[in-house]
Amino acid sequence: MTRKKINLGDIASLREQMLSTEGNKVIQKFSAMLHEKLGSKAKYVEVCQEAEANWEELTPDRLTKILALFSPYIGMQSPAHCGAHTYRDGFGALALLADPLVQHALFKADRDAGVIAAFLHDIGTGIVPRYMDGQLAAGHAQIGAWLVYQILRDVLEENMLLLVCYGTDKHMHHFEDVVDDDGQTTRFASPFSVFYHAGDEDKRKPIGLAVFLPRASDRLENLGWIHLLREILSRADAEENVPGGVIRYTGEKFFAAKGEFLTNMFDTIIRPEWKVQDHKKTPGTATEWVVLLFGAATLRKADYSEHDDEFVVLRHLIDGKLEQLKALKRIFDAEAPRLTSRPYATSLLKQLMRRVNGSAYMNVFGGAWGILLRVWNKLSDNDVAKWQQVLTQMSVDLDDEFAHMLKIAQTSDHPLSALAKEIYSLVN
Repeated sequence: MTRKKINLGDIASLREQMLSTEGNKVIQKFSAMLHEKLGSKAKYVEVCQEAEANWEELTPDRLTKILALFSPYIGMQSPAHCGAHTYRDGFGALALLADPLVQHALFKADRDAGVIAAFLHDIGTGIVPRYMDGQLAAGHAQIGAWLVYQILRDVLEENMLLLVCYGTDKHMHHFEDVVDDDGQTTRFASPFSVFYHAGDEDKRKPIGLAVFLPRASDRLENLGWIHLLREILSRADAEENVPGGVIRYTGEKFFAAKGEFLTNMFDTIIRPEWKVQDHKKTPGTATEWVVLLFGAATLRKADYSEHDDEFVVLRHLIDGKLEQLKALKRIFDAEAPRLTSRPYATSLLKQLMRRVNGSAYMNVFGGAWGILLRVWNKLSDNDVAKWQQVLTQMSVDLDDEFAHMLKIAQTSDHPLSALAKEIYSLVN
């Protein structure tokens, strides 16, 4: 798989190569190269210094042209990791540019690489769906990093490009190496995201934003209402494409076939006295399940959220997501109203699912929606009435959330603040 042999425009052929043993080994080698060049703090700083020496301002026009190069892959991303998700992640990064600590980045190249990686870190799902990660030695993050390098190698300076690729590769938060049956490391741990130079004068100038910004923006997508909608849609997509089997991700049962887990998700949200564990209903509390559904990233002391309190804009946005969780609990606790129109409730569900998927990417929506609708139609009128309350609250809160993020993004002194309104129109 040398550069001359790869037709990057033939996505079907590219997917076949990535799924082959030989093709996936190419991705593993590329990931190992990134780890070798950037896998320690000292090496990371060296690459940042080289990138900074050749840094060019990341303007709206420049970023727009970069994203245009990936439009075929964005159009092929699977539901919940689709084009709308790509732009919501990037929108989150634009808001985070307003964070005082981000604005004091030690290296502008490091910061800007993080913004590009925030938009592109899931681009690998345009080739291989997210739910296939557990079947591959190198998954969508590693495939995406390789793809970014192939497409941007003549666009970005080499060290800047390596930072973008590294942020793409490391957005999955592997805190330990993943080793295959032959003893070969297939995914390398990412032991740091943000750190500081020794000395008081550099203490509050962060390094590692090429890794942190894609992770942080992805966290905002994996919390709150948007995460609930994405989770349901992605499971429906997995069940459509993997009939009769169970997909395993990082050793845990993540998706189940025949609508079992999807049905449990609907049931659990309506009946909070149950939670789902290993695809079985077991007694538990509503809070336990809701926290799981809204993302384990809500935990302040977890590795995944170690920097929450340092970045005030991130903390503020996460707190807003947690308010959505409280709203869900209030709906849980209230008595379900009488259902007045089942077709209206169904149309509301479809409207929100289309929103989370993105109306421009409906080519990947139909099959998953069919699976979802089949499960939805099995719900009782009382359950649908409760869901209608949830969906109505979602719609209002999402409007408010994205409008608020736009205001934050527009306060940034970065040139990309001028792009925020255009990206907002794509995510809202």
